[in-house]
Formats: sequence, structure tokens, C-alpha cells
Amino acid sequence: MSTFIDWINVLQNHLEGEPLKPVCGGYLTRENKEYQHEWTVGTFDRHEGSFDTSVSLRAFGNTVEVRGNPGRLCRPDNLFNHSFEQTIDIINRRVLAPHGLPMYSAAPARWIEADKRSQLGASSRLYPGATVSMLHVTRNYATGGRKEGMEFMNYLGTQSLSNVKRSRAGATTINWGKKGGRKMVKAYLKADEMKAHVKSKLWTSEHERVYQFCNDVGLVRLEIELGRKLLEENGLRGLGEITMGKLIKLFDEKVEGPLLHPQQYEDGYPLDRLSRKVRLAFVAWEKGVDLLGDNFCSRATLYRYATEVREVLGVSIMEKRDFRTLPARYKVIKPVALEVPDWYAMAA
Repeated sequence: MSTFIDWINVLQNHLEGEPLKPVCGGYLTRENKEYQHEWTVGTFDRHEGSFDTSVSLRAFGNTVEVRGNPGRLCRPDNLFNHSFEQTIDIINRRVLAPHGLPMYSAAPARWIEADKRSQLGASSRLYPGATVSMLHVTRNYATGGRKEGMEFMNYLGTQSLSNVKRSRAGATTINWGKKGGRKMVKAYLKADEMKAHVKSKLWTSEHERVYQFCNDVGLVRLEIELGRKLLEENGLRGLGEITMGKLIKLFDEKVEGPLLHPQQYEDGYPLDRLSRKVRLAFVAWEKGVDLLGDNFCSRATLYRYATEVREVLGVSIMEKRDFRTLPARYKVIKPVALEVPDWYAMAA
């Protein structure tokens, strides 16, 4: 499978029956100024596996919550991972079952009686089954080699996504959006990410094989972090609503389409589609003018111009043009979504 889950936040409120046996790392208690107890809440515990892997688990009252990358448990790396359905199965078998906790289950959204709604917050559309508040959907691409991977990253550094700001963290990582937002898209060279995150004392021959493979194929990873609001808007909040097919479709729409298949213009940009003032701003940007820093226009005007350019041409003019990235735009690099190689271990 070329598309997989790399992180999940999921919880279920078991409103029927007695409170569950607590599984917590500790407890936080609040008292008022008269030292009267107001509330107590459990904190997350670490459910650990081999290879320094873990997920966060909390069972307190009637709620069971898991956060992390369950498919990574007891595996030396996460070059590839599992589908959404497989991820839920791994949570049920390898995280909840050993603690004697009820399995995550799906149920359609419905209205909850007033006395029980107060336990879950103000929202009236509630899910008796498990709900997901964060998902990282990921896909690996082969570009042909490390050099091609770097050039492809330079190309991605010129691409924009609607309603989110692009930023670059070093030469091998690009972000669109920010943590905690509706969505965040990331692109990075997987080989470099491995070197940065795997502790040297844990580096094995298997890590070296995966690292060399990533360099040989120029592996670039694209990942979208779907927050609660975006999941809700796309009907992907409840466990019974989410399928891997829907997540792949959303990934293609939000990530692969805009970044890998932008509109191309063989004979130059059709400037006649832009209004006169916006056309002048775009021509100045193409020549290297910093529209904001060189006082070409105000920030409010630049936002208005940038919106039109992005909608008409699919180009961002919010930042000064970086001519160092231009060669990647003209060299033909065709990234290919990678399937799991035969030699790679995907034991669940």
C-alpha cells in the first residue's frame, strides 16, 4: 500500500456501565481557593514496545484515548505503515487488549440525552462509537536518486497551497500550514529524517538498509495532518465514517493534485487572465521584486493580489522569488508513488 496512516488521535466514551479501570501516568487535581476539590483528571501513560517505540494511552472514567503511531510499535522504522483499518485493529489487539480495556467500535452519529450530553461537552452531534480528532495520512515517492530528490524538494519549495503559509526548515523539509491548524502538509527527504530521529546507539544494519534504499530511490515523503475540523467537514470524524478509500481521495485532492500536478503553461503564463494591476505585480515578482519588502504595495493589497494570482495561475507571490529553485522547474522529474518492497518487514 502506497498510502498509509502515520499518526492517530482516537477516543471513545463508554457511557453505559461502570467506570473503567484507570490506566494513567498520573493524576492532576484542582482545588478552589478554599481548598475544596473541584476535579481530578488522569494523564497519559506510555504503552511501550521494542525499538524505543510507544504510544500514549489514557483510560479514565468512561473514556479511553490513544495518541501516537500504533503501526510503528515494535518495528525499527516507519518507512511504510498500515491502512486506517489495520491501524485500528493494531490499537485494539496490541494496546487496549493487554490492559483489559474495551475495543474501539463504530456507531453512527446520533443525539444523546441531555443528562449524558453534559459529560461530553456542548456539541449536540455526538458519536456513541470511537471518534478521531487527528490523522496523519502519508505517501512515499521515488524521484530517481538523492540528487533528483533534492531538486524535487527545490521544486516543491516554489509551490503553494490555498489558505496556508509555506515555510522551509532547512534544505530537506518544507511545511505548508502549522501545527494545531485545520491542516498541515509536510514534504521531506526520508533518509535525512531517519538520520535526525533515530538515536545512534539504536542504529542497526536494518536501519542502514532502509536508509540506503531511501537515498538510492530519492525517497520524498508527503504527509498531511488532518485536524478535527477538517475531518468533520469531510465526514471523517466517527470511526464508522472513515475508510482508507476516502482518505486516499482526500490526500489526492489536498496534496498530490495541487503539489505534483499543478497547471502547466508551455508558452508562458496567460497574463491576460489577470486584472491590470495584478498583472503588473506578477510581472514585477517574476523579475525578482520583493513586493512587500520593496514597498511595491501594502500588505493588504498584496494579499488581494496573491489571492487572484493563486486562483488564476496556481502560483504564490507572497514571497520573493527564489531563482535558485528555477532549474528544478525545468528538469523532468516524475515522482512515482512507492509500494512496499518485498524485502521490507510489515509485521503487525
